[in-house]
Amino acid sequence: MKHYFFKGLDSTGRIETGQIEAINEADAFAQLKSHGIAVYELDQNSPHQAPWYAREVSLGNRGHRLSDQAAIAELLGLLTGLDLPLTKALETAAESAPTPALKRHLQRMTARIADGAALTRAFNETGSGFSPIFGQILLIAENSNTLPESMNDLALVLRRTDRLRSRVSAALIYPMILIVAGLALLFIIALYLAPALQPVFTSLEKPMPWLLRTLLAGGQILHDNSVVLLPGVAFILATLTLFSLSPQATRPRALIIGALPFFSTVMHEAQLLRQFSALSILLRNGMGLPDALDYSAGMIPDGKFTSAFRAASENLKLGGSAVEGMGAVCRMPPLVVRLFSFGEETNQMGRMADTISGVLEKSIELKIERALQLLTPLLTLFIGGAIGSLVYSVMSAILDVNTGTF
Repeated sequence: MKHYFFKGLDSTGRIETGQIEAINEADAFAQLKSHGIAVYELDQNSPHQAPWYAREVSLGNRGHRLSDQAAIAELLGLLTGLDLPLTKALETAAESAPTPALKRHLQRMTARIADGAALTRAFNETGSGFSPIFGQILLIAENSNTLPESMNDLALVLRRTDRLRSRVSAALIYPMILIVAGLALLFIIALYLAPALQPVFTSLEKPMPWLLRTLLAGGQILHDNSVVLLPGVAFILATLTLFSLSPQATRPRALIIGALPFFSTVMHEAQLLRQFSALSILLRNGMGLPDALDYSAGMIPDGKFTSAFRAASENLKLGGSAVEGMGAVCRMPPLVVRLFSFGEETNQMGRMADTISGVLEKSIELKIERALQLLTPLLTLFIGGAIGSLVYSVMSAILDVNTGTF
């Protein structure tokens, strides 16, 4: 049997991607056709070996919402916990799927499992869009025969991550409104008010205030070069949008964020939270601590603390202490190290990993809330000061005109 990577269109015209196991290309085409997918690209090579333009630019779906993934995981946990056959559980979950894309993924999974494929293989072969931890936990659940418990734990982790993202997004709305309002005001003054006042100052032979002159010059540049600037700005925005949609943009974004002092701290704690959440699930479902540490490290291969997880695993396999191996590689938050040590000493690492996850979540939320509490008034003062300066400049100009007239 060979593995083939495919791209195709479903019956509604949506792009579908994934991998499938088949005897040859004809067999792969036949299987995909039976699932309602019209294939236009089929290759045994990894998608990463595609041309650079196909790798760097992706117009596909960025992924299923975390809340939707959590709902499906929770439903699968409930249904399989009632001893419902896996195909029936997936069919029921597909009927309850909140989006068409998620429904199609679950339907294709059901068909692949009915054809004899294992759960994890069916999941990997029928598309993408899920959080990486979803596939990892499915693999562990399949090997340890703990699907109901694993799905319930996975739902909690996904909801925790989604809640954190939602709080950050909601907190950023007001600052974004202030920025947009300030920029809109600048454009109005530069393109309309400043040009309207220029003839008055010219007729009175008086110089315009420097702020109005600056805005007038900027508006004139925009007006004279609009044919070039507008398409250029549109092209840059489109390029940035396409790049942000591409999976290959994940690492550059991480590098940019990692270079910023505050954001790098939050990003590293968020990565650590994800790894300890995975560790908690794996340990509660019967995996040994060395292997669980290895799996958790693999959740974020390039993470700041990944080497610490691998070192802890290696030290345990050599008969040493996990916390000693972890501390020898890189500096973790002291409280995390202390709690990890307590968990190892009391042989309650599963519960302690969950506790560490809760501590990290609260720490991230607190840091973000404090930063936003500081950012909002600073941004308000800055934009208010800029608007005040503009108003003062305009009023001074009007008063100067009146003085010159009388």
